[in-house]
Amino acid sequence: MIDPNFIHQRDVTNILTDLQKEVNKVKEKYAANPDDPNLAIELQQLIDNADRDLRLKTQAIVRSRLSQSRILPINYKPIPIPEVSPRAQSVAANHPPLPPLPPAPPGQQSTHSTHTSLHHTIQNSTGQNATMAQQLRRRNKSSNDTYNNHNSNDGASTIAQPIPPMVHEKPQRKTTTPVKQSRARRILPTKERLPQIDKHDPLAPPPPVNESMINTYGLQQLNEAGLIKNNDINQHLSGIVTVAPFVSDLPPVPLSMSPNYILDNNPDHLEMELKPKSPSIPPTPIADEAEDKIDEGDEYDEERSNEPKKRSFMLYNGEPDEDSIDFMTFKRMNSNIWEILEVFLSLLRKLCEERGIRKVAIDCHILLDLSQMDPDEVSSERLMRCFIGTYRTKKRSKKVGFGFIGKDADKKAAIVIQSIFRGFTARRLVRFIKKDSSAARTIQRWYRTNIDTLQFRTEMRKIKLDRQEQFEELQGATDGWIPTQPHVLLHIINSHLPTELGRIAALKNDQVTLIIFSRAPLPTIISDYLKSNVPVQEMLSFVVPRQRLPYTLPMEDVLASDKRLMERIEDIAKGKPIYVVPNSVRDALVEVAANMDAFLLSPMPSIVDGYDKIMKKREFLGKCCKNLFKASEEIHEREILCKELTNLSINNLKTQQWFIRTNTGTFGWIDTSDLLLLEKLKKNADVLTPADLEDQTFRDLLNQNISKDLNVITNTISTIDKNQFFEDLWQKGAIIEAAPQNVVSRPSVSFFIPPKGDAEITGTWENLFISEFEVFATIHPAFVVDQMKLKKHAMKYGNELVIGKFTGTCVMDFWASNHSNKDRITPDNISFTATQRALPQMLSESTCKLHFDVNTMKMGKYTYVQDRLVLPEEMPSNVFLRKCKMAGIKVDQNVFFLPDLQEEITIGMVAVANTPEELVNLVYETMCILSESVFDLKEDPSALLFSYCTAIEHLKSQVDTGYGIKNSVLMKKMKIKVVPDQIHPILYKFGKRITDSPGIAFNPPHSEEEAEMEAQDFANEVKIQNILSENEIPLRRSLLTTPTDAKGRERKLMTPSDDEDRVSKIEKEIQEEIDEQSKKERDDLPEGPAGADIPDGNLTNIENTKEEHKDNEIPPEAPTPADTPDQTFEQPAEPNNEQEKIDSNEEANNDKLAKENETSQPTE
Repeated sequence: MIDPNFIHQRDVTNILTDLQKEVNKVKEKYAANPDDPNLAIELQQLIDNADRDLRLKTQAIVRSRLSQSRILPINYKPIPIPEVSPRAQSVAANHPPLPPLPPAPPGQQSTHSTHTSLHHTIQNSTGQNATMAQQLRRRNKSSNDTYNNHNSNDGASTIAQPIPPMVHEKPQRKTTTPVKQSRARRILPTKERLPQIDKHDPLAPPPPVNESMINTYGLQQLNEAGLIKNNDINQHLSGIVTVAPFVSDLPPVPLSMSPNYILDNNPDHLEMELKPKSPSIPPTPIADEAEDKIDEGDEYDEERSNEPKKRSFMLYNGEPDEDSIDFMTFKRMNSNIWEILEVFLSLLRKLCEERGIRKVAIDCHILLDLSQMDPDEVSSERLMRCFIGTYRTKKRSKKVGFGFIGKDADKKAAIVIQSIFRGFTARRLVRFIKKDSSAARTIQRWYRTNIDTLQFRTEMRKIKLDRQEQFEELQGATDGWIPTQPHVLLHIINSHLPTELGRIAALKNDQVTLIIFSRAPLPTIISDYLKSNVPVQEMLSFVVPRQRLPYTLPMEDVLASDKRLMERIEDIAKGKPIYVVPNSVRDALVEVAANMDAFLLSPMPSIVDGYDKIMKKREFLGKCCKNLFKASEEIHEREILCKELTNLSINNLKTQQWFIRTNTGTFGWIDTSDLLLLEKLKKNADVLTPADLEDQTFRDLLNQNISKDLNVITNTISTIDKNQFFEDLWQKGAIIEAAPQNVVSRPSVSFFIPPKGDAEITGTWENLFISEFEVFATIHPAFVVDQMKLKKHAMKYGNELVIGKFTGTCVMDFWASNHSNKDRITPDNISFTATQRALPQMLSESTCKLHFDVNTMKMGKYTYVQDRLVLPEEMPSNVFLRKCKMAGIKVDQNVFFLPDLQEEITIGMVAVANTPEELVNLVYETMCILSESVFDLKEDPSALLFSYCTAIEHLKSQVDTGYGIKNSVLMKKMKIKVVPDQIHPILYKFGKRITDSPGIAFNPPHSEEEAEMEAQDFANEVKIQNILSENEIPLRRSLLTTPTDAKGRERKLMTPSDDEDRVSKIEKEIQEEIDEQSKKERDDLPEGPAGADIPDGNLTNIENTKEEHKDNEIPPEAPTPADTPDQTFEQPAEPNNEQEKIDSNEEANNDKLAKENETSQPTE
């Protein structure tokens, strides 16, 4: 057994030695700069750490002393222990106290004396070239000599004197604690030294170790020192440690129900004669079976129960009442062991906190008995015995078959034992039966479930194959597509952009009946606008789902899941062939086409399978073009991406940009100008040889720089999050593709691939960029490149689309660039089932009443379409249009503003002109008027309207030169403000108003009484809406709006009161404008003497101005019906004579204002 004093001495030596080493390191670190303030801070930190370790070690030493003795000596005399070797005593406990250390210098003083003395000792020992361990050995040696001399002089016959209570402190006395002989073993200092291992060669074998070293130091210390490897420990333990074989379960018990032994009831065989306690009392059992026996550990409680009174004191919340007489008496009587009792009182306090005991009495006798034990060995159950009251618990004895005496004692014991054994056997038998039956039941359930699942999958597979066969048969019918006969087109709306209004362009064919399917009823302003552009109302119908399905479900799946909706569409069709125009290819469309016997104007899912990946699209584009941009293989790892980019950049030094396209549709790009090493290589490319370019060292260095700065040099557009882009890159894969150089245009061509026949070009357009590679608007048709040349390149792929049966609308994107003074048109991307992308072309045709001519590739005029124009603030449509007219914009003549299906802060814009130059001037002038006159954006320079103006200025500057527009691509990275967009059109928030422009802006009923009557009548009509009405869709008020507005502020839920406040605010602004204009007119009046009358003509002009603005005011909206609290249904009032007068006055006023604006502002 290792001497604990030696362990304490070794730990203290290690603490001081480590401190000295750290001080030497700090001294060497700051040898060149001794005045550095960090020197004192680091030294103080080292001293604090050493002081903390020494304090913890002191507590451990004191604790070990308390475990060896009941009393901590205060005043004592050295007591030699007879027949004990002096080496068994503790060296650290018997050496004389160290001499006091000199004080530290003033600059190094600390708040604790220990820190100061220790720091000074370290400095002195460092100067004397002596370590702490050496000083400690010298002191221990002198202490041993003193101790031996003292023992030799005093002799072994010294008798210990009684220790009186402590009256005052005597710090000069030396404290010692006797040590038991059985708990200490000293290792002689003349032990064998351990050999040194080779630390420089970890694979070198360790030096040999003999048995004496193992016996002296132990396997653990030798293993930690590296003299014995981990694999060699078992060799030294062989034959010493034995492990018994492990048995996983009990051996099987015989399940026979026959008894294991027979009870002998023959009295003749009785060998032992029981003696009763008294001759008068017959033998009886000591205790009944059902009674509980008290544990032997509580015997002293029963003995003390006969005492007249127990000494006790109270604990309140774990703390004793120090002012109580009982506690003071207990403390005075046990003052000699009070240090130990305080330890147990702290344990009782913790126990009270854990158990939630607020008030309890403590038995002093039991507490004194516990003080004789080691505090670490006392359990919570033993501490609970100190409590007097209901907190004490007794152990219950569970021994059976014992305690029977008397004549039938053996019989009773045998019965108890036999009953217990039979119960155990029965339970084990039942357990085995349960295991078998449970296993059989589990297997049977799994088998039945598997059979049912297999049958269900087989049936579903069979039904799916039948549906596909039916769908293929319908799609392959030669008479399936006859556009000259009456038929029905089913369009699916899955966005809220104003371009969705362009779907009515399909009604230019008189044989078409258009059905628009949306997730929720369209706003009244949208449905009325669509109906106003339809010559026959029966040609347009609206349908919504009949079931409440989650909004995360795609629209195609919603249509396939709603049987009643499909029946409703068949009722509207009335036997006409149905053609579904989807926005994407999904398997659910096969189910829809099969159930309704409809024709799907999209390719089959099996045909477009795999074309969502970039490599598959490049393979298709490469069929008709051999000069595609250079690209790499598909990449999923960062290391491969950097390596491929390095090789492509060095092998193609003329390429300025590289695209990174992911399979999810997102993209980013890298400018080679951001790579300094590559730029230096380009400057010296003329003097480099091919061998120099193949230098692997340079390639590795460039690869390392790209990998380090990949996240920084990669650029994305404002609508693509860079973190999400890299996540898609690593998960879905991407390719590296060369970007075009000297770009002049990015035209797009839309095809319609009929089920039978040739491909037809339905439109072309120029993509306009608000920033580098970020499209925000289009101009129809394309005009920068030669139209016939563009048609030639596009029709090459038209035949391939027909052969591949890519039915429906397809859109191809091209890059028009100039390489070596040669114009090139290179295909870049293709989209299948791209109805959503062709909507701007359809909107321009339906709004401006134009038609695209395939032969000339023109429409007669040029149109500008912007599907999402974000306003600086929300504004009702009628107020916005009125302000635009007052500012000089020719609304509904050459500029059209279309409402969004969901957001009031977003509108659509369509402009038309005869030439591209006139169109650019018109759009630029409109954007400037919106930013300066309609909205006051002086305090908001980051508004998106300014970004639109900057993008149009790129084209306007070319128009001003007089040479026409030669380049429509803005290749400059701009900082664009991102306005969040709510994708799914769940609910709507629009008011229904009436104005002179049908379907654009509306006014509420002009009187409150009429509005109230109409609301009551309309509320009754809504209840029978689904029965009587077919096409009328009620208005829905939205409880869910866009999360943030154009300024990035959070938008609140809209209520009718908010609308009233907003309308009143706008009325106030208009009134202020009227007052300001009236004041200006009064200031322009001729001056006259005081009291002079103003001419009647001027007063008439002022009154007319007031009447004009009065006609333009917004009357209050109709109240919300009481029976529909969550939705607002409004219906326009029927026209009457009074309303016709108001409309006629308003038309006259608007014409007058338009004439005044034309005279005051330059014409287009």
